[in-house]
Amino acid sequence: MKVDTHHRRVRPISILLVCLLSVVFLSTCRDVRKPMDDYLKSAHDLWGFEGTALVAYDGRVILSRGYGMANQQLNIPNTSSTKVFICSITKQFTASTILMLEE
Repeated sequence: MKVDTHHRRVRPISILLVCLLSVVFLSTCRDVRKPMDDYLKSAHDLWGFEGTALVAYDGRVILSRGYGMANQQLNIPNTSSTKVFICSITKQFTASTILMLEE
């Protein structure tokens, strides 16, 4: 079975873009739910983004939705309550925090 490494590189980039765009949208728009949802739908269609997005601001949930499939073999879609295995994604944040503490 061939592993598609392209999607593995695109996911972290997509997550970063979502975070950055969320900050921009939150600071410039009042109703940001639709533009963010449209962007994530486009990311799914164009780049194969699959995951769950939760955006909150000032204690309010702005967007909570799943995109794509959680399990393609069983045809299970992502939802806002889908649990995902995060693998090693937190290592970079832990390393950064340790370096900040050392300074």
